[in-house]
Amino acid sequence: MQRLLFRKGKQRQMLLFVQKKLKLSQRKISDSLKIKRRTYRSWLSEEITIPDNIFESLCILVPSLKEFEIFIKRKLPSNWGQKKGGDKVAKSSDMIARMKKIHRYRNKKRIEIKNKMKINKNHYVKYLEDKKINVLPLFAVCLLTDGYVSFKENRVEYSTKDPVLKDTIIYFLHKLSKYPPLVYYSKKNVFNIRLTDPKIISKLSKLTKAFKKSPANNQSTEDYLKEKQPSIKFIRNYDCKTIKECIRLAFTTDGSISNSGILLLSCSNPKLCREWKEILDENGIKVNVWKNITSWSGFLGVGTGNINKIKDFQSIGGFVPGVKVSLKSKYFVGWEKNKVLKYIINRRIHKRAEV
Repeated sequence: MQRLLFRKGKQRQMLLFVQKKLKLSQRKISDSLKIKRRTYRSWLSEEITIPDNIFESLCILVPSLKEFEIFIKRKLPSNWGQKKGGDKVAKSSDMIARMKKIHRYRNKKRIEIKNKMKINKNHYVKYLEDKKINVLPLFAVCLLTDGYVSFKENRVEYSTKDPVLKDTIIYFLHKLSKYPPLVYYSKKNVFNIRLTDPKIISKLSKLTKAFKKSPANNQSTEDYLKEKQPSIKFIRNYDCKTIKECIRLAFTTDGSISNSGILLLSCSNPKLCREWKEILDENGIKVNVWKNITSWSGFLGVGTGNINKIKDFQSIGGFVPGVKVSLKSKYFVGWEKNKVLKYIINRRIHKRAEV
């Protein structure tokens, strides 16, 4: 094996070209090459030179990469341009002690930042505090709609366009963790909230062993269904107040009330569909499982067009106050969801009166 010395900047340009062509993240391309991600990052920063066999493997994946051969200054021995020590240094007692010290310092700073954080307590958050409701099951329900959990990396993520939901999720994390969440606003007008904390992952794993709701890219439905499936049975372990708030949050984050008068909780996971039907039926909101041949599972969610059941949902508080209808709606964009709920109920009542 030899190492390739590219002209300055060309090794990075070559790797970014591969990522763009294959549409792969750093992590995925590292996995496909069977190397550590930090090694790939070192290639990107040109701290170390790239082996010729790796370059040849990339040329097989992206044939046009051969054009970068003109930027190779020379080929060098295999030990040239490597990081001195490698894994041996990383595993030495001095390095481990140093990393632990850095880790303790970082966590100390994270706690200081969290203690200085100002939480925007909206109307719903104040309501939860007043009722002294346990936020852990509520947060788990949110993660099972528009969230993501990585047990391997001890990380939770949640994305939303709604400012009320954003403040609510930040409040949940503030209550559940001693560390502050990272919040950033993407170009697509989405609030992305992320937190790495082993303790919060431990708490969530006691509620359900999986949070993955659908097959990954390039994964078949059959293979996915053989994995551990997410569950909401933990909701039954809490009091009536908490169960009702779980229902409200589920419909707020992944539910809707249509112009035709259908109250629907979107859910394509077969197991979650069945469990939501059971829990909703037990709590007086009788629903049916709705199917859709275009979804990966054939399931659309659970819902009802019965006006009495829709009124039952309204009687427990309806949607979270202040949350607005997204751009997906044809008729009610920008309306508060509870305002739409009230409008649909009143319209159905008036139609009955006319009949």
